[in-house]
Amino acid sequence: MNYNKESIEQNIKTWAQFNLEDFEFRKYQCETIVDIIYNILNPDLENLNNCQIIEAPTGSGKSIINIISACVLAEFYGLRSYILASDLYLWQQYYDFIQERRILRDKIGCLKGKFGNYKCRRNNEDLSSAECKMAGLSWASLYSLDTAKKHGFDCAKNCKYIKERKHALKTKVTLMTYQLYSLIVDENNEDDKVPVFDVRDVIFCDECHNIPNIVQMQISPSIKYSDANHLFNIYNYANNNGLDLFDEVKDKMIDEELLKIYPTFNSLKDKWDQLWDVSSNYRNDNDIDYDNLKQIMHYFTQFNITINYICDDIMKRIKEHSIVTKEDMEIYKECDWVTKYTGPLITFLGIICMTGKKYLVKQINVKEDEISSIEYHCAKEDFLVYLTILTKTRFKVMVSATIGDQESYEDNIGIKYFGMRLKGLPIKEYVNEINYNSVEENLLDGIVAMNDESSIYTRIPSTFDFSKSPIHFYNKYKMSFRDQEQSIRNLKPIIYKILEQQFPNQRGMIQTGSYKIAQDIIKDAPPSIKNRLLYYNGSHEKISNVTIHKMSNNTILIGPTLNEGIDLPGEQCRFIIILKVPYPQMKDRLVEAKMKLFPTWYNYTTSNQIIQGIGRGNRFKDDWCITYIFDACFYNLFLATKEQYPKELQERIKIYN
Repeated sequence: MNYNKESIEQNIKTWAQFNLEDFEFRKYQCETIVDIIYNILNPDLENLNNCQIIEAPTGSGKSIINIISACVLAEFYGLRSYILASDLYLWQQYYDFIQERRILRDKIGCLKGKFGNYKCRRNNEDLSSAECKMAGLSWASLYSLDTAKKHGFDCAKNCKYIKERKHALKTKVTLMTYQLYSLIVDENNEDDKVPVFDVRDVIFCDECHNIPNIVQMQISPSIKYSDANHLFNIYNYANNNGLDLFDEVKDKMIDEELLKIYPTFNSLKDKWDQLWDVSSNYRNDNDIDYDNLKQIMHYFTQFNITINYICDDIMKRIKEHSIVTKEDMEIYKECDWVTKYTGPLITFLGIICMTGKKYLVKQINVKEDEISSIEYHCAKEDFLVYLTILTKTRFKVMVSATIGDQESYEDNIGIKYFGMRLKGLPIKEYVNEINYNSVEENLLDGIVAMNDESSIYTRIPSTFDFSKSPIHFYNKYKMSFRDQEQSIRNLKPIIYKILEQQFPNQRGMIQTGSYKIAQDIIKDAPPSIKNRLLYYNGSHEKISNVTIHKMSNNTILIGPTLNEGIDLPGEQCRFIIILKVPYPQMKDRLVEAKMKLFPTWYNYTTSNQIIQGIGRGNRFKDDWCITYIFDACFYNLFLATKEQYPKELQERIKIYN
């Protein structure tokens, strides 16, 4: 059936009239929603990507576009979808909008991940350590109030997570974060006799420019020397409670290869020290890194048998006596940590098998002259995004204010893998069959796309009045590593003068690019300015300072990560100072690897960060905010990536030499 745009538009307006009280479409909003729904209902059968990329500037109402599109598709055309948020801050904005409208609450499910977001009502622990899960009860049994009560968990009827999970499963539109989506969708738990979060027709990807970074953080294993303490605690608990099963079962249940590596568990500490010493070697030999990762994985999975016995023992005692001791709780957390740690590590090894070891990147983090952690990454982020996000849907709507160059974005987002097959199987199915002990080098490099069609690309024009929001670019002092120290000395008096004379009683922000630069600005600031500066050291302090800033009169946020995820409308931000162009750090090995893999990525990403940073202070049509860029490195970057900058932004730039 072919659907026409006139009938789609009528359905959209009908839905908005009945579901959004006193709602009026912004300019271009309704047309964009019509376009999205039309493209989904009338797919291009020759274009297997089935993806629409929408560059929507601040003020175009991205969240409303996603919500209306998803709900109209559900109510008039029977299509189900997920709306994906880049972080919990954005998720909360969606959630608040939905909860304020009773009709939407019934139609859109909202779910966060269990870890860190929900508490068990019985023991006040994180939901991953809830007593019902320690007792081994499935979500299916907890959905049934009679069954839950039979097992002593009548608290399930008031459990916030269970209520939200059931509702999110039932609704045709569900709000999640990308992180939760990649973990929970397509899950197949044989113990749960209820619907799972399966693949749906459409995903709406908000802030889609962040997807590669989100997936990278989620899929990359990070190893600390202290990680082995979890295993030592499990081993000691097993010994003290007569559950020392290592030697008893190893001959029957552990394969010979593992026995060669770990002939005994009496020297756990020595074995871990050996593995850590090899991992913490700075040499960039991917063969050694991969083999050592395999051994670390074996080291942890060796404990799975004992972990199962421990959890079964705790489960039995809870069901018999409904008592959970403090010792039970602590050891259960240790076992849960190991289980959660080994799963992603195995997945990561499988991905490296697929891409080839040349994409394996090791990053050693040093703090106070000691190695604090070792991170492993896969530099082929396009494949990571394809595998974890894009395979789980038929149609993708990718929305952001900063898409940048379409070709560069598509190259780094993994769209090209659609329609590709390997050995007669779709790539995703082949990955599931991989044996991580057998690495096939460069397996993906020889695959050719079955179609060369690009995605549907839409750009919504800005409707803002930028006449009071110039961008002053001072093309004199470079903030590159070599010039930074001298440039800061020259720039500090200029910055202090602007703050004192032009904005003495107004709020704004200084985007410094690093904590070190922020500290330097604060150190020499006059008292009248220093008292206004809100400096943070980490995400928790940042959130707290943003809250303080919104309630103050003339404070100034200062720090390196203020260019994204902050909404400061009106008087909350009348000026923005970009002190340093936010180039990714060249010394980072992942950055180095990605530059080789995607030649346009480095400049493309940096320009997107600048555009995002400029947009923090212009949040509605008549809002205004004056921006200053003091890093002369911006000049060459702008010339190289000029097509990424919207025309209205280019026209605002005033250059001073």
